[in-house]
Amino acid sequence: MIGDQKLLDPDQVISLVRRTLVSDLIAERFSDEAEALRHARVAGLSALPTVALVIAMDTPRCGSLWDDAASCDDVCGLVADLLREPSQYVCAVQSVDEVVVLLCPAAPDGDADAESVAARLAETIRRAVERLGAATVTVGVGTTVVAPARVRKSYEEAKAASGYRFFLGGNRVICYRDIPGKPAMPSAFPYEAERELCRRLKAGDRESARTSLARLLEELPQCVGGNPDAARLRATEVLAVWSRAAWEAGVDHKTVSSLCSTFSERFRVAETIELLRESVGQALEEMVDEVLDLRLCRCKGIVDQAAAYVRTHCTSELTLERVANVVHLSPFYLSHLFRKHLDCTFVQFCTRARVAEAKRLLCESDLSITEVCFRAGYKDTGHFRDVFKRIEGVSPTQYRRNRLRANTASRP
Repeated sequence: MIGDQKLLDPDQVISLVRRTLVSDLIAERFSDEAEALRHARVAGLSALPTVALVIAMDTPRCGSLWDDAASCDDVCGLVADLLREPSQYVCAVQSVDEVVVLLCPAAPDGDADAESVAARLAETIRRAVERLGAATVTVGVGTTVVAPARVRKSYEEAKAASGYRFFLGGNRVICYRDIPGKPAMPSAFPYEAERELCRRLKAGDRESARTSLARLLEELPQCVGGNPDAARLRATEVLAVWSRAAWEAGVDHKTVSSLCSTFSERFRVAETIELLRESVGQALEEMVDEVLDLRLCRCKGIVDQAAAYVRTHCTSELTLERVANVVHLSPFYLSHLFRKHLDCTFVQFCTRARVAEAKRLLCESDLSITEVCFRAGYKDTGHFRDVFKRIEGVSPTQYRRNRLRANTASRP
């Protein structure tokens, strides 16, 4: 003890030096290769590392059995057990869900190159972690660097490769050299598909919106250059565009904001491209639902207005065009709304309204059948009688008699 400070034992010192070496190498803090080699030898390495592995923790399969830091420490322990020779590697926990392993050049192994040897080791590590049963890992393997002091390049490649689990799925080894299409350059985003999707969303056209979304999602990995964070960000940007489209369609601002907030968070935590696609699809469905619900409410109000006008003016000359002008719709669309919301045609509704007026006059007045016919909006008594009987099952005269008889019987 020096004062209140406890001295580290030699093993702890070496462990600290080795972890520090990892950080220094991938941050390229050394001025030249000679300086890097001196620090590497202090850390117990026989040479400078030339290949990097990044071991990324996948989402635990069996619940929260480990915390992230503990699981990374366990991975470091597994690496130590598997490699056994400290002079051939350095390993360090880089973050709560990432372990970095830097490998020194190994002895010749037949025709195998350094990356193939590293890939086999990565698979051994992956299986060893899987056998623990509480979590899985995805191991990214970088390419071999020519200048050992520049192992940062291999680290960045390994990190990028491990990130591809977002698109390929976790619990696997991904070698950077095997990633198709590298260097992954983002392609143009399908803005026309996005605009078409917004048009379909505002129209409440669910099936066409789904088709446009399928095209957009198919091109998403290429548009973001295989970058998971860029994919999540792009999805969030698309959500913002949809939110504006829904708002322009009339959906309440608070509803739009709530949906945007909910799905932005789901996008942020999506661990795979499939989960992101699923969340994006759900967001579209809910946006379309809100637009359709709004249209339904609006349409019902329009239909109610048109129906009230017909009832009030049913005794006059009514046409579909006249009523459509009153509610500011096209005759075709108003006819569609009558069929959809009232389950009848415009003509059928007018007929029912006139018969209802005729029934009122038959019960509440002493007007003749001919007068009732004209006041109900009919010009021909024969036609009036035929229509009335078809709807009510009895003639106007018999209807009046039945109502009078019923009223008389109900009096005390």
